Amino acid sequence: MKRKVWLLTAAALWIISAAALGGCSAYHKIEEETSGPKVEVVESQTEQEEGPTLAPNTGEPETVPSLEVEEEDTFNPEIILATDVHYFAKELTDFGQAYQTMAEQGDGKLALYVWEITDAFLDEMVERKPQTLILSGDLTLEGERGSHEALASKLERVKEAGIQVLVIPGNHDINNPKAAAYKGSDAIPVVQTTPDDFREIYGEFGYQDAISCDPNSLSYMAETPDGWKEKFSTFNPSADWLKWPFVIVMQEVYPYFRGVVNNTEDEAAIALARLFRIAIMHRMTDMYGPIPYSKIVDEQGGISLAVSYDSQKDVYTQMLKELDEVDVVLKENLNLGTEAFRKFDDVYYGDMNKWHKYTNSLKLRMAIRMSYVDPATAQQVAEAAVSAGVITSNADNAWLTVEENRASMIFNGWNDHRVGADIISYMNGYNDPRRPKMFTTVKLDERVGGQNVKVDGYAGIRIGIDVANKDEVKDRYSKPVIATESPYLWMNAAEITFLRAEGALRGWNMGGDAKSLYEQAITLSFDQYGLTGADAYVADSQNKPQAYTDPMRTYSVAAPASTITIAWQDGDDKFEANLERIITQKWIAMFPCTVEAWSEYRRTGYPKLLPVVVNNSGGVINDKVIKIRRLWYPPREYSNNQYITEAVKMLGGDDNGATPLWWDKKPRTP
Repeated sequence: MKRKVWLLTAAALWIISAAALGGCSAYHKIEEETSGPKVEVVESQTEQEEGPTLAPNTGEPETVPSLEVEEEDTFNPEIILATDVHYFAKELTDFGQAYQTMAEQGDGKLALYVWEITDAFLDEMVERKPQTLILSGDLTLEGERGSHEALASKLERVKEAGIQVLVIPGNHDINNPKAAAYKGSDAIPVVQTTPDDFREIYGEFGYQDAISCDPNSLSYMAETPDGWKEKFSTFNPSADWLKWPFVIVMQEVYPYFRGVVNNTEDEAAIALARLFRIAIMHRMTDMYGPIPYSKIVDEQGGISLAVSYDSQKDVYTQMLKELDEVDVVLKENLNLGTEAFRKFDDVYYGDMNKWHKYTNSLKLRMAIRMSYVDPATAQQVAEAAVSAGVITSNADNAWLTVEENRASMIFNGWNDHRVGADIISYMNGYNDPRRPKMFTTVKLDERVGGQNVKVDGYAGIRIGIDVANKDEVKDRYSKPVIATESPYLWMNAAEITFLRAEGALRGWNMGGDAKSLYEQAITLSFDQYGLTGADAYVADSQNKPQAYTDPMRTYSVAAPASTITIAWQDGDDKFEANLERIITQKWIAMFPCTVEAWSEYRRTGYPKLLPVVVNNSGGVINDKVIKIRRLWYPPREYSNNQYITEAVKMLGGDDNGATPLWWDKKPRTP
C-alpha cells in the first residue's frame, strides 16, 4: 500500500488549513515577507513537486506524475533605474515632415520607436515586479506637458501592479522653450511644464509621499516600501496572492490524492484520502464559491484541473454524500490497530475512532454553514452527525504535528505579523484568562498616580492599515504564543460544542440545550489551555469588549465594535444576542483557525469587527455592511480553464469580493 502518498496527502491539508485571510483574520501583516506571496498570515508550504510512493507489494519506489506546478513566486527586493525615456505624446504629431526631420537629428533619434520601447519596458517591469522603479530625466522629449501627462498615465499600470514608481526631472523636462508639436512641415510651440505642473502630474510617483523636497531642483527624499500595498486586509490582494489558495493548493493536493486512490486497495487509506480532499476543498469552496470538484477525477482515475466547475450548492451536496461514504468505511475499521497508520499519521497517529469523530464533526460544521440557505437539510445533516458521534473531548482535538511551524517563522523569525486589534479588544474587555496562553505581552502606557508608567498588557494592530515602518511598531503589538514545534490546529472540541449550541438554539436535537452547550464549550476552551475559572467567566454579565486604544496613538476608536456580554440570556427574544455570544466565543476558542472564523463571520455577521482603515476595493466592497465576502478567481484560472465564465455565472454576481456565496444569505443592513 502506498502509505507514503497517504502521509503526503495529510500534509497537504495543512497547506490550506493554516492559511489565514486578512480581512477577518486575527492577525495583521506589518511588513513584507521575503520568500513569496502568502495568504496574509501563514505561508503555503510546498514540500516537493512529485510524491514518491511505494508500489503495491514490491517496496520499490514509484513516482506519482505530478500536475503542472509553478515555481514559487518570491518577493523581489530589487530597485531598477531607467533614464532618458524621452517620451513624446502621439497626439502632438501627425508624423509629417517636421516630425521626421526632428526624429532624424539629435535627441529625436529614438522618437520613431519611443512608444514601442516604453510599452515593452513597462511590460517587463510589470512581469519582473521589482520593489521600486526609478525614472530619472529626461522623461520627455522637450518637456511638453502633454507628453508628461501621457507618460504618467502609462505609469499607472506599473503602480497598480504593486511596484513603487519614483520619477525625477531632467534638463529637458521643466520650462523648456523647445516644447513643440510637429504638424506637417511646422514645429508648433506647445504648453511647457512648470515645476508646479511636474509635481502635480507625478504627485503619486514620489512627490506626495516624499520625506523632503527641494522646490528648485524638484529632487526629493523617498523611502522604499516597508510593507505590501496589495493585500487581503485592504481588499486589494495581488494576483499572486489570489493564486496561492486556489491554483497552488489544487496543484499540490491532487497528485497525492491520485497516488492513494490509484495505487492501493486499502479501503481505510482511500477513505482517509477522500476525507482530506473534502476538508481541503471545503475550505476552498468557502473562499471562492464554485470550484472544480466532481469532474476532476475521471472514471479511470485520471485527474484534470481544467474541468467544469460545480456550483457551491452541488459541491456541498457531493461532499456530504462522500462524507457519508467515508464514515461507513471508518466505522468498519474502528477496531483497526493504530499501528496500521501510526507511522504515517501526524494528527491522530492511526486512531480510526478519532478520525470517525472528525468526519462527523466536519459534517456538523458544514451543516451549520447551510443554516440560512437550506435549514431543513442543515438540521437533518447536523442531527445525524451528532447522533453518529462528534468531537466532545479535548483528547480528540485535531492537531497536526510538524517539524517546523511556518507561522512561527513568520511571527518570530521574520517578525512581521502581529495579532489583530479585534480579538484582543474583546478579550481585554472580558479580562479573559486565556490571554497569557494565546498572546505575548507588550509595554503599554498607563496613568498611575497621576504619572505615565509602562505596564505589561496585550495590544493588537488594526486590520487594513499600511504600516510605514515595521521597526517602529513591531514591539508595540502582541504576537501569538507560538514556537517552531507548535502543532497546527485543525479542529477542537470547543468549536464543535459551539456548533451544537447554535444548533440547539435553532431548535435542533444536539444532545443538550443551547445554554448548557455554550457554557460547556467555554469550559472546554479553558481546559484546552490548562486553565480554571470557566464557571466565573460564563456567569459574567457585566464585562464587555473594550474600545480599541492604539499603542501608536494612530488608529484608536472611541467605542467598541460590540457591547455583547458573556453570560447567556434566557428568552426567545434573545436569539440574536445569544447567537452573537456563541459565534464570538467560538471565534476566540478556535484561534487561530482564521479561515473558519472568516466563514462564520460572513454567515452570521459575528463577531462584530472594527472597520478597515484602508479600503482599496475602489468602492466594490461596502465595509459598513460586511467585509470581503469571497476571494475572486486568480487571473491564472481565466487563462487555463475555459469554464471560468460558467463559474462566474453560478455566483449570481460579479467575480469580486462583494458577491456573497451560496450559503451567505443572512440579511445585512448598514
